[in-house]
Amino acid sequence: MIKLLRANLARVYKLIIVALVLYALCAIMIPLIFYVSFVEETEATFMALAFNYGMSGLPVQAMFIALLCPLIYCSDFYNRTIKNKIVVGHAKSQIYLANLLTTAIISLMLSAVYLLIFLVLDLPLFGKTNAPAKDIILLLIDGTFMMFAYCAIFTFVSMTSRNSLTALIVTAALFTIGILIAVYCYDVASAVPYKAYPTYNEFGEVINENIYVNEHMPSKATQNFCQFLIDLFPSGQSWQLSNENIVRWQMPLYSLCVIGATTGAGIAIFNKSNIK
Repeated sequence: MIKLLRANLARVYKLIIVALVLYALCAIMIPLIFYVSFVEETEATFMALAFNYGMSGLPVQAMFIALLCPLIYCSDFYNRTIKNKIVVGHAKSQIYLANLLTTAIISLMLSAVYLLIFLVLDLPLFGKTNAPAKDIILLLIDGTFMMFAYCAIFTFVSMTSRNSLTALIVTAALFTIGILIAVYCYDVASAVPYKAYPTYNEFGEVINENIYVNEHMPSKATQNFCQFLIDLFPSGQSWQLSNENIVRWQMPLYSLCVIGATTGAGIAIFNKSNIK
């Protein structure tokens, strides 16, 4: 397993370096954009951190993983790297797990780049957060497990499809559709029976609030189901992290479920595949 892991990292280190540089540029630019929105906030430093991390740091990192997995693993089927590993005596399950660990290590590298840029750039911009250290640590732990779930999903797609183009389309579609579903489910789960529409005067002061019944209020069962979906899948977890609206201990457990399910299915399919 260790030899496979070392071989993977040695083979793709140039691609990893390029990804780290590009991600660093994104991690630098996005906080600068958000700074314009939060520059007038004096007590929302943790909100800025959570929004930046949940809506930029994690999704951009997931996008990089979605692109890297097909490029790295699908090419192994074309250049017979997988075949050679099997010939020298490595089990298919070992090969799959080594690739998954490689993806997880790349994710940790990207997270380290984000954390470094946060310490160098975000703190001077947004100021020292007034949140307890426990909240920040839990935020990072939740995000790390969420990224591991993404790694498991994209590794599963790459190792079972074998075709780089197909895997790229599928991973990009899963990433995009997952975000859209998360936004929709979050709106449904957070719907309220009544809506208030304030009326403002010329000075921007609220002079009246009109209360209307929400005619499209979903049932409680529908709301619970949508809440379950955004708790379970990483796209929904990312959306909730940005809104600071999740029971923190649940997220790693749901991520472990996703990791276990996709990894188990991936190994089962890969073991039955005929490697030529």
